Amino acid sequence: MNVCKLTGDYFYYKDPIGYGSFSIIYKGYNISEPTKSLAIKRITKIIDMKYFHNEVDLMKKLDHPNILKLYDVVKTNGNIYLILEYCNCGDLSNYIQKDTNNSHDFKYFNQIFKGLEYLYRNRILHRDIKPHNILIKDGIIKISDFGFAKSFEKNELITTFCGSPLYMAPEIIKDKEYNLKSDIWSLGVIIFELFTKKHPYYVESKQMLWSKIKNGIVINYSEIKNEQIIELLQKMLVDDPKERSTWEVIFTTLHNIETFDNKTSLYDCSDDMMFQMDELNNSSIMARSEIIPRKSQLNDMSFSVNPVSYTHLRAHETRGN
Repeated sequence: MNVCKLTGDYFYYKDPIGYGSFSIIYKGYNISEPTKSLAIKRITKIIDMKYFHNEVDLMKKLDHPNILKLYDVVKTNGNIYLILEYCNCGDLSNYIQKDTNNSHDFKYFNQIFKGLEYLYRNRILHRDIKPHNILIKDGIIKISDFGFAKSFEKNELITTFCGSPLYMAPEIIKDKEYNLKSDIWSLGVIIFELFTKKHPYYVESKQMLWSKIKNGIVINYSEIKNEQIIELLQKMLVDDPKERSTWEVIFTTLHNIETFDNKTSLYDCSDDMMFQMDELNNSSIMARSEIIPRKSQLNDMSFSVNPVSYTHLRAHETRGN
C-alpha cells in the first residue's frame, strides 16, 4: 500500500477509504504515533465558506469523549485537509439496522446524551442530529458533522431550513422556525429508533411527511418495554415546541433513569468499516454518509437538506397535498 506524505509529520495511504460529494477520506497517521490511525479528509469543493469555517471553528473548540475530535487543519498546495479522529465501527444507523442487536442500547443511549449535554452546556445547537452523524469508535459514541451547528442565545429562533426531513422537528417543516427545543425532537426520534430499531413515523416522501405533520404525528410506544424511556420520549416527541420539555427537564429526567445495562464491552466491529461523515450533495440538495464498500442508496428522507439551496416542503401545501 503506497504511503504519501501530506505535510510535516502527517502521512496517509494513497488508496481512499471513503468519498463524499466534496471530499475524499484517507486513512493516515502522524509519524510521532504511527500506530494511531487518523482520518484525513481532503476537501475537494466548498459550496459555502461560511458553513465550512463554521464547522471547523466549532470543532476546534470541542473536547469531549463523545464528540468527534478535530486534531488539525492542514492547508497545502491549494488543498485543505481535516485531520480527524478515525472511527472504525461505522455509525449508529449500522447498529440500528442490525435488528437483533440490542446489547449496547443503553450504553449508546447514555453516551449520546452525554455528548449532547456537553454541546448544550457550551451553548451549541447541532441542527442535524441523526444516526448517520453519530459515529462509533471501539464502542464509544462520537457525535460528528457540525456544518449546520450554531451557537445560540436563549429563546433565539433560527430560520435557516436545515437538517434531515425524517429527523426534523415539525416546527421546522411547517414554519421554518428553529429554536432550542428543535434538537430535542430529533434526538427523541433517534432514541425511539435505538430501542425499537424502527422509525416512529416512517414515510417514503416529503409529501407524505408534510401530510402527516399537518394532521398531527401519533406515535405508538408499545414496542418499548422500559417505562422510563417511554416517559422520557413522551416529553421529547411533542408536536408543539411550546409544550415540549426543555433541555433542563430532559437532562433531569435522564439522570433519574436507571440504566440497568452498564456493560463496557466494546462493540464488535471490523477496522475495515470506514469513518463516516456527511457531505453536502449539490446535485440533489442532500447529504449522505460516506460508506465503503458502497451500499445501495439510502432513502433520501434521512439525508441532510443543504441550507444553501433547497425547496421548502411547504410548497406542497399550495398544491393541495
